[in-house]
Amino acid sequence: MEIKNKKDETLLIVKSETLQGVDLRDAILRNANLRYANLRGANLYGANLYSANLQDTDLRNANLRYANLQDANLYGANLYGANLYNAYSQNANLQGAILQGAILRGAYLQFANLQDANLYGANLYGANLQDTDLRNANLQFANLQDANLQFANLQDANLQGANLQDANLYDANLQDANLYGANLRNANLRGADLYGANLYSANLQDTDLRNANLQDANLQDANLYGANLRYANLQNTCLDPTNVPNGICTDFEKCGQYVVGYRTQASGYLVGKTYTASVFSTCPKTECHPGLYICPTKEQVLKHYCYPLIRVYVKPEDIHKVGDKYRCRMFEVKELL
Repeated sequence: MEIKNKKDETLLIVKSETLQGVDLRDAILRNANLRYANLRGANLYGANLYSANLQDTDLRNANLRYANLQDANLYGANLYGANLYNAYSQNANLQGAILQGAILRGAYLQFANLQDANLYGANLYGANLQDTDLRNANLQFANLQDANLQFANLQDANLQGANLQDANLYDANLQDANLYGANLRNANLRGADLYGANLYSANLQDTDLRNANLQDANLQDANLYGANLRYANLQNTCLDPTNVPNGICTDFEKCGQYVVGYRTQASGYLVGKTYTASVFSTCPKTECHPGLYICPTKEQVLKHYCYPLIRVYVKPEDIHKVGDKYRCRMFEVKELL
């Protein structure tokens, strides 16, 4: 088998019909034509494959640690279980490539084309995916913790169950992306476009969502504790400020146009002051979602908290009940107990 470059010049002659398991550590294969080659299990540690043609190549379980794949064509290549730890793949074409279970920890993939690629369960911890095209990619259960996805295009990508903790998704395109059950804790989604994204049961604790577009996104059962939603577009979500609470408050004592509620004073609420939730959820199915939580009786509060408590007045139309929990948009503190 001859390995040639783009000028049809012979680079390497291998006396075999396959390169399976071959040792090509630190080999210089710039511009090599390896299309359709069988490199399954090959050792390409540190190999220079700059601008090489690896279209539809079998690289299953290959060792590509520290390899140079800049500008390489890996369209449709099979990299199942391959090790690309710290590989340099800027501008590489990996469209439609199979990278299921691959190790891409610390890999450099800036400006790479991973459209329609299969990255199911891949390890991309700390990888650089800035400006990368990941449209319609399968990233289910992938590890993207600490990854840089700034300006990345993840439109229609499947990120179900993916780990994106501490990831940088600043200004990323996540339109219609599936983030069902994804872990986005402490991630940077500032300015990200999440129009129509599925964030059902996603962990968004302490996530930065300032200026993000969440229009039409599904936030049911999402954990939004400590999330920063300042200036975010919440139109047509359960957090839309124009939504109307269900007003269910039959368990509360009435006092004129208000009902009387109780809660802990732990947050430092002051008598005579009125407080408004910065973000308020009218999700009909999620019990623990943004809002100011109250109980109909002191006894219910004391099941979980100690004194001091506060007694508050709430307008019925500002109350939203889900399950056995009540949250409200606004209350006035009347008494410290």
